[in-house]
Amino acid sequence: MKKIGIAYDRPEDYPGIEGPEDRFAEFEPESTIIAMEEAITESGFIPIRLGGPHAILKQKPDVDIVWNIAEG
Repeated sequence: MKKIGIAYDRPEDYPGIEGPEDRFAEFEPESTIIAMEEAITESGFIPIRLGGPHAILKQKPDVDIVWNIAEG
């Protein structure tokens, strides 16, 4: 079965970042990531959470394709 990686950023993944109040406006809430996982599963694939760019570079994940909504 094909594995689809989900690349995303969440505010809690960037502790200590300072800036304007809207600095995380483009980041995703947990509910969005869960909805993506459900859609991938319902389509017959395996969802794999990848996180943001730094996490992906550390993991070097074994996925077939990446659904990228990362902003950070």
